[in-house]
Parts: sequence; structure tokens; C-alpha cells
Amino acid sequence: TKYINPLAGTMNFALIFIPDSVYLALTNETLSTLQSNQVIPVNTSGLISTLYLIERQYISIRISKAVDRLVDIKSTIESQFSKISDTLKKAETQVENSNKNITNAIHQLKSAENKFFESFGLLEE
Repeated sequence: TKYINPLAGTMNFALIFIPDSVYLALTNETLSTLQSNQVIPVNTSGLISTLYLIERQYISIRISKAVDRLVDIKSTIESQFSKISDTLKKAETQVENSNKNITNAIHQLKSAENKFFESFGLLEE
């Protein structure tokens, strides 16, 4: 069990290869002792199958982590686009208000100009 140390980065179990001729002779007591120590005895075909399953699980975990990372990136991008969209909407509103203010100022200037010329009788009709 000295090789089983998840805190040091190992798996929480170990595989022990036992040749087929010896594997067939394992007693229930030996199997229980191995299993209680989180040691899994494997023969030739069992080792190949177990390693294949471990590899598939490892790939599955990597894919799952990559998907989680992509979901986080997507969420961050959506959040940033939302902030940019809000900023652009505010800028659009400010531009519209500025246009209205400029239009109002032009009308007021024209009105004041007309009143000025009218007061001196200089308004052309």
C-alpha cells in the first residue's frame, strides 16, 4: 500500500499483475487481503482490460474538464459581450440625446434670429 497515496498524486488503488497460473490459485483470503488494501489483482487478460478501461476513463475525465473549461470561457465571453452591448446602448442613447439637443438649439437660434430681425423690421418674408 506504500504506492497508494492520492495526496502524492497516485490513484487510490493499485494493480498487481499475477501470472495466469498463479492467479487461478489465489484463495479467497488472499483476494480479501488484497482488496482491503485497495490492491486489485489482475492476470494477463484482466490487465489489458483494466488498463483499457483506465485509459478510457482518463480520456473521459480530460474531455469533461475541457468541456467545463469551454463552458466557463463561453460564460465569460457572454458576460463581456453583454457589458459591451450595454455600453453601446448607453452611448447610442447619449448620441440620440445630443442630436435632439443640437436640433433644439438650432431651432432656438433660428427663433431668436427671427425675433431679432423682426424687431428691427429686417425680416424677409
